Amino acid sequence: MDKDDQAFNEITDEAVKESNEPENDGKAQGIIGIIIGVVGLFSPFFLPVIAGIFSAIFGVYTNRKGNRSLGIACGVLSLINLLIFFIFTIGPFKFI
Repeated sequence: MDKDDQAFNEITDEAVKESNEPENDGKAQGIIGIIIGVVGLFSPFFLPVIAGIFSAIFGVYTNRKGNRSLGIACGVLSLINLLIFFIFTIGPFKFI
């Protein structure tokens, strides 16, 4: 076996390994961000802020990996979480 055949075999083996690995498109991270965002909607006190921040981080990651719809959903949930926090702590609804 000469050097060309050996190099070809190494390249094909590497290509087969890469094709068998799962593709990271950020879908799992987007779903986790949505779950955290929804849980944050029903959380008391300061927890919506933390949930909103984590949801935004997961949304940005998902958006950069190419899954825009999940990234946008995470971003909207994070904004709603932050808005709920500010309405209930600063706004006229200070009963919590």
